[in-house]
Amino acid sequence: TMPAANVTVKAVFERNSNGGGNSGGSGGGGGSSSGGGSSSGDNGSSGGGSTIVARPDETKPDTPTTSQTKPATPDKNGNVAVDNGTVQSAINTAKNDAKKNGNTANGVAVVIPVTPKEGQNSFNVTINAQTLNTLVREKVKRLEINIEGVVVGGMDTKLLKWLDTLSANGDVIFRVKKTDPSGLSKEAKAAIGTRPVYDLSLVYLSGGKETPITDFDGHTIAVRLPYAPAKDEKTGNLYAVYVDGKGKVEWLTKSSYDPDLGTVVFETGHFSIYGIGYKNPVPVFTDIKNHWAEDNIIFVASRGLLAGTGNNQFSPDTGMTRGMFVTALGRLAGIDQADYKTGKFTDVKADAYYAPYVNWAAEKGIVNGTTSTTFSPDTNITREQMAVIMAGYAKKLGYDLPVAHDAVTFADNAQISGWAAKEVKAMQQAGILAGKGGNRFDPKGTATRAEVATVLRRFVEIVIDPQTAQGWVQNHSGSWQYLKNGKPVTGWLQDDKKWYWLDSNGWMFAGGFKQIDGKWYYFYADGSMSVNTVIDGRKIGPDGAETKQN
Repeated sequence: TMPAANVTVKAVFERNSNGGGNSGGSGGGGGSSSGGGSSSGDNGSSGGGSTIVARPDETKPDTPTTSQTKPATPDKNGNVAVDNGTVQSAINTAKNDAKKNGNTANGVAVVIPVTPKEGQNSFNVTINAQTLNTLVREKVKRLEINIEGVVVGGMDTKLLKWLDTLSANGDVIFRVKKTDPSGLSKEAKAAIGTRPVYDLSLVYLSGGKETPITDFDGHTIAVRLPYAPAKDEKTGNLYAVYVDGKGKVEWLTKSSYDPDLGTVVFETGHFSIYGIGYKNPVPVFTDIKNHWAEDNIIFVASRGLLAGTGNNQFSPDTGMTRGMFVTALGRLAGIDQADYKTGKFTDVKADAYYAPYVNWAAEKGIVNGTTSTTFSPDTNITREQMAVIMAGYAKKLGYDLPVAHDAVTFADNAQISGWAAKEVKAMQQAGILAGKGGNRFDPKGTATRAEVATVLRRFVEIVIDPQTAQGWVQNHSGSWQYLKNGKPVTGWLQDDKKWYWLDSNGWMFAGGFKQIDGKWYYFYADGSMSVNTVIDGRKIGPDGAETKQN
């Protein structure tokens, strides 16, 4: 998720922090709920670099090495034939790159880019039997087909092997067709409006006959649909919606907008008609504007995972109780409350809103009671408890979490309880749970409602597509980093035609003037560098540097 543009900041002046600064610092002026000030770590990190201690035996990111095939161009009918030689070449390139980078243990991934001709809206991408055999034989970890932003991806080794077996040495054809939303049912048009909608299908050929693949036998495919939100649209309210054969609409709770790639991402166990919907939350919270977690709060509220606290308030910085937390997890899991009417805890009243969710979480072994007969539903959870519960939730529901980020040694690592250390590390490396300002994890601190909203959204995104763990990521003080292959980028970064400055620990500077290599630059509240303007009477040139005035 990219930094928001509508945050409040204090104008600050800072000299070049090339010399180092606060090791892993992430808050400084950026630690407030407004997201203001510098995000460089200590709000004045010039010179005097800190000592970096090597961390032995740390788990490394398990991201496969990716290679693209040469772009494929459809014929006039939108047909694309992916030949075996092209795919094998991409696999060999990825293997060689992995060997050079010492990453062979994580396998390889293949991306097949398709470049449409102008006006083409319907595509048939054929992977022949030999190519599918090669993908399986080479144990490709992930296959992705990218048709100018429409991505059919997340196809792992197990799914590819299943497709190979199902097709019985036949070709498989992925079909993507952009559809006119005016032809949809009334319900679908109300949900999607004029936003994009696509008809996705998958077939295999056997004996010259096409056989539709109506479901993926328990496997899932991640799909990305490109979309540029309207100015008045909050990305947390964007959904993927499924339209069935009768025109009925299902809003996919497990879908999210990824500004890094400009797509709505979701996973599905079958193909059909999918579009992009928008759902206005009720109520509109009056206490989250410009909060660092605003869009994440909108996300969970729109999906009914968390409700407000009354009077149009969300109370983002108050604590999250045990009862509220398991309720959100049960809603995310889509449980049937009627199946969990009774439980063993004497302090959980049967008519309490959280009762069925507590009973479910305890029965599934996701969370324990505070004693054998009590749950303490109104007690706030700590941040390390949140990590343990999230890890248990992922395990019990069968999610394999990625190791997407390098492990972080927090300044307060020694304060993390032994029973939580493994889970804290796993959640951090998965990209689900982050630290706070000053490179702290704050394990004994209360998990706030804003932090839980952020964790829930990150969990949804990560389990759909682990690639969402890369790019712009935000810690729990509102500061930003840009990660590539699990590591923070430092120095100058160009993204979406804008320039940003990230300090020696990868934290983005925002909201003020900063001196870099002897020149002064001004960075807006969203961290982007200003050009060709005048700020506080100081003229900024086309390269972003302050110009001397005569």
